[in-house]
Amino acid sequence: MMDFSKVLFRCSSLGKLMTEPRSKSEVLSSTCIDELIKVYAKVKYGRSRDISSKYLEKGIAMEEEAITLYSKFKRDYFVNNKARMSNDFITGEWDILKSEVVTDTKCSWDLITFLKSTKGELNKDYFYQLHGYMALTGAKSAVVAYCLVNTPDNLIQSDIKSTWYKMGCPDTESDEWLNVVQEIQMLGVYDDIPVTERVFEFEIERDESVIERINARVEQCREWMNDNFNKPIISKLQK
Repeated sequence: MMDFSKVLFRCSSLGKLMTEPRSKSEVLSSTCIDELIKVYAKVKYGRSRDISSKYLEKGIAMEEEAITLYSKFKRDYFVNNKARMSNDFITGEWDILKSEVVTDTKCSWDLITFLKSTKGELNKDYFYQLHGYMALTGAKSAVVAYCLVNTPDNLIQSDIKSTWYKMGCPDTESDEWLNVVQEIQMLGVYDDIPVTERVFEFEIERDESVIERINARVEQCREWMNDNFNKPIISKLQK
């Protein structure tokens, strides 16, 4: 039997864990349980499903550039945090911590997605992720900073190649195709846009009641894992 009473959950997964079940008779939501299955696969078998996409690839590749852009935007100097911290419930690695404010930068894929991020409320997943970071660091407030940084050239070229195939492999010398290439390149490079228009911030204040609910949900998740993942898997064939 495995003991899951000490398992730690990543701050980036808290939004899924905190999703409420649709029925009052259920303790945990299906979204939460799906996340627990992933945690179990990692803890028990050392396997994880690495989800790769051009959006994640850009975010990883341009993390330092995003922090540099954010420093220019704030007219301050910020250092990228490389240390992971844990407490009794969660573990996380934020980008910036300064003056009791913890900040996580997000690299928008393009200008359109960046502008969409400036509308509406803070993403629920980010809300809980930031509270996880505040719980770990003791920060009094937290910020998600959407940053519009240039897309790496290899991703731009990959987009151009994909579009070429989707368009039925047009003549690469045609005016129509050259215009498409120019549009794709313009959507990936933003040096002509002022720094003040390339960063958008969501800031939230520390809420102890939210942190308490996170800790309580972690305990529920651990209990559920102990109850459900320590049972033998039995398959019965119908006669």
